[in-house]
Amino acid sequence: MLELLFGALTCVMEYSIHFMFLHRYLKDRWEKSAAVLASKAIAVFTCAVILAFVNTFQVSLWNVLTVFTFTFLLASLFFQGKCLLKAFLAAVACTLSNVSELIAMILFSAIFGENLTIIVTLPSAHIPMTIISKILLFTLVRVIFLLKKGEKYTKIEKESLLLYVLPVVTVADIILLVRLEYYVPAQESHKILMAFVCMGLIFCNIAVFFIYDKNLKKHELESQLRQAREMQKLQANHYMQLERSLQESRRQMHDFQNHITTLEHLHNEKDNEKAVAYMRELQQQMKEQMQQASFKVKNAAFDVILYEQNKRCKELGIAFDKQILYDDLSFLSYMDTCTIFANALDNAVKACSEMQNGPKKIDFTIKRKKDMLTIVIENTKENEIVDKGRRLLSTKHDRERHGFGLENIKTAAAKYDGLVYIEYTPHKFVLTMVLPIPGKEDI
Repeated sequence: MLELLFGALTCVMEYSIHFMFLHRYLKDRWEKSAAVLASKAIAVFTCAVILAFVNTFQVSLWNVLTVFTFTFLLASLFFQGKCLLKAFLAAVACTLSNVSELIAMILFSAIFGENLTIIVTLPSAHIPMTIISKILLFTLVRVIFLLKKGEKYTKIEKESLLLYVLPVVTVADIILLVRLEYYVPAQESHKILMAFVCMGLIFCNIAVFFIYDKNLKKHELESQLRQAREMQKLQANHYMQLERSLQESRRQMHDFQNHITTLEHLHNEKDNEKAVAYMRELQQQMKEQMQQASFKVKNAAFDVILYEQNKRCKELGIAFDKQILYDDLSFLSYMDTCTIFANALDNAVKACSEMQNGPKKIDFTIKRKKDMLTIVIENTKENEIVDKGRRLLSTKHDRERHGFGLENIKTAAAKYDGLVYIEYTPHKFVLTMVLPIPGKEDI
């Protein structure tokens, strides 16, 4: 009975490591909740008990097929992805388990000076050899994660290499315990005690790496937040500079219009029809430019952003249809205005500019319904949307420096108790924001 319990606990460790392996490469099928966490725990425990029962028959082929089958079932039940990918990951996990067990047997064969066939049948080697195989399995999975992370984590992971001393020390401690059995009376209680000591050691390994992963994730989020804030500041400074330039241009155009009016009056006295026609045409052009430079919205940053994006669309041949049906955006701060509208329109313009076929078009609508402000930006596109859980990732090559736009928009909208909705098809992307208008009565 104790052997079956020990076998079940070691199988729980094995499937827990497999679960960690699957989680790294597949997206969760369900939202995080206590019920889902409990379901995962029950599923892992059930698979472990069945595997422990199959192991009692001591048929290697059954063991391998059971590990593969249940790993694949766990992947199918709790994760999204193609069946072929899940089968591949299950096969890799199963292979890693077999490799770790083989390494553990070779290690104990060297310690006891016996061949592998005899080592498998030694009762004194069974418990520590099983534990060491799980530690090796955990270490192999961690090494794969380390190699997969790439250059972004190189500096951090060099410092964390010291953590991998822990599995080595754990294996050494277990081997010392095995050697100690030669000098103490062999009792059943000693075997049970050694089993629990070994189990505690591997749980210590898992706990240390779990805490490290949590801290690393926190570090990543803090780094992303710092980059996002820096981008917001740079963006706000950019549009402040544009605002100053635009105001200067308006003053110059206003003065120049006065000059044209004066010249027109002088030429009218001389009856110079050609000059008058030329000046009227020039005056009409200036009026159109001034209309483009002002959208009559109560928000200086919005005025500049729309002017700049309108100019970009003309240069790139993008049809930019604007319906500004509500003009009081004064409740939005300068930086939040830049964050919301500049990011959204930048993404729309970029998606349209990369199109090779089809119409390049952006529809931008702002309207009020009762005390809610609705902002809709719809653009055509051809680029692929990378959907990772609840977050959309940038398809740009340098993802570490991009991909924060939508997250920044959501953060800014949340300051005003607003909501952001995203819809997309292969050829269209729609971003909708709904913001409460403060201090406004329902109409």
